[in-house]
Amino acid sequence: MQKLKKFVASLSIATILSLGIPVSAIADGELVTDLFLDSISVSENGMLNFTVSNIGTEDIDVATYPGANYVYIDDFDTPAHTLNWSDHSDQAFLLAGRSSNFSVAEMYGDHQVMVCVDATELVAEDDENNNCAVTQFSVDFEVTNIYLDGGGDTLSIEVTNNGNAAVDPATQGHTFIYID
Repeated sequence: MQKLKKFVASLSIATILSLGIPVSAIADGELVTDLFLDSISVSENGMLNFTVSNIGTEDIDVATYPGANYVYIDDFDTPAHTLNWSDHSDQAFLLAGRSSNFSVAEMYGDHQVMVCVDATELVAEDDENNNCAVTQFSVDFEVTNIYLDGGGDTLSIEVTNNGNAAVDPATQGHTFIYID
C-alpha cells in the first residue's frame, strides 16, 4: 500500500486525470476515500434507482465501516429505506474507482426524494458534501395526438408522460372529451 501511495503521489496532474483519478482525491500525497452519489432515477416500472461511486483512491472495508445509504421520500426527517452496505450484493462501490447500482421499492407519482450515501458519516472522506442529492419526481401528462381510426368510427387519443416519474399501471384515470 505504501508503494501505491508513493506512486500516486508522484504522478503529474495530467496523468492523474487521464487515469480517471479526481485531483480532489489526493491530499498531501495520501490516498483518500470519497463516496459520491452519481444519479437518482425512476424506471418505467416505478423502481427508484441510484448509483453510488467511490471516486477516491482508497478502498473502504465494510467490516471496519458498516455504513448504510438512506432513502427519504417526501419526509426528510425519517428515512423510508435504510440500505446497509453489508447486505447489498454489489459492494463494488466500496472499491476505489468503482460504482454500484441500488434499487428500492416501487415509487409512483409526484415525490421529492433525497438519497444519502454514508448517511451516518462513518467514513472520513475528502468531500462530505457530495454524499446526498435531492430530486423532484413528477408526472406530466400531455395529449400528443387525437385522430380517427378504424374506418373513421373510433376516436383515438395518445397521451405521453413528459415527467420523470412513473405512473402505477393499476391507476384508473379518466380522459374527458369535449365536443362543441
